[in-house]
Amino acid sequence: MSTATDLKVPWVSLYSSANWTNGIGFCNGNNLGSFSYTCQTQSNDAAGQAVMLVTPSTAPTPVGYTMQGVCERGCVTPPPTTLTSVSPAVGTAGALNQVVVRGTGLTLGTELDLAGNGIVASNYQMNQAVSVSADGTSLTVLFSTYGLAPGKYDLVLNGVGYTVGTPSPGYLPGAYTVTPAPAPQPNSLFTPLTPSRILDTRLGIGAPKAHVGARRTVKLQVDNTAGVPAGGVTAVAMNVTAVTPTSAGFVTVYPDSRPLPTVSNLNFSAGQTIPNLVVVPVVDGKVDLYNGSGGTVQLIADLDGYYTT
Repeated sequence: MSTATDLKVPWVSLYSSANWTNGIGFCNGNNLGSFSYTCQTQSNDAAGQAVMLVTPSTAPTPVGYTMQGVCERGCVTPPPTTLTSVSPAVGTAGALNQVVVRGTGLTLGTELDLAGNGIVASNYQMNQAVSVSADGTSLTVLFSTYGLAPGKYDLVLNGVGYTVGTPSPGYLPGAYTVTPAPAPQPNSLFTPLTPSRILDTRLGIGAPKAHVGARRTVKLQVDNTAGVPAGGVTAVAMNVTAVTPTSAGFVTVYPDSRPLPTVSNLNFSAGQTIPNLVVVPVVDGKVDLYNGSGGTVQLIADLDGYYTT
């Protein structure tokens, strides 16, 4: 993961004591908020220890990176991958739903599918790994439910053999339920506004000047604020930004006083600064922002407009 807010890529190179001038192998990658590199050595590269060098390249400094590696070929035989549970086991259709998959031998390269009646419904290439525990027993991943009909789905390791309905090490039947997406507000009228910052916990705007604690909620007044009417507002559009979180996690934005949803609006890694556009219903003139991480985070919200019936 990269704290850079644009598409500037870092540069990853491999060097050895035998070839410190030109490097060894070849590394190629990209950066779309998360950056990935594949490094391959050549058949004539000398065996032995190598140094992986990561530099900012064209990304403006200071910039921070978090990297985790997965061996693809010529690796020491890894422990077998098993699946034991997924939590939460429910997510809405047409979304990226953050879940924690537990088992053994899990890595950032673990490929997971949602399947129904033995047919893959959510291809692993649409899912996004977020983080993995050091012992390989816990993998945080974003499940893509775009195009999926509501119902129960099996969780399966990509390419593993299984018998439909019979649990096995790489197969959990009926482990995940997709619920209908929320119905849109009928006849809603959107009124755009000049973007205005209504929340910044770094400066005490809209909330006390303090980091948002682990699994804490910020209540944000939106009615009668920055051009929003004092009544009749059904939803607001905001650009929400998580700033320098101390651990990986997510932010969920939802109507005030309503139950906390099981899905997230914004996902981040430790040290990352990342925004996302959110449209959220308003109840009693407020919306709530929940820090779903084990560490602290600063939150920013820029108001873009509001909906009325």
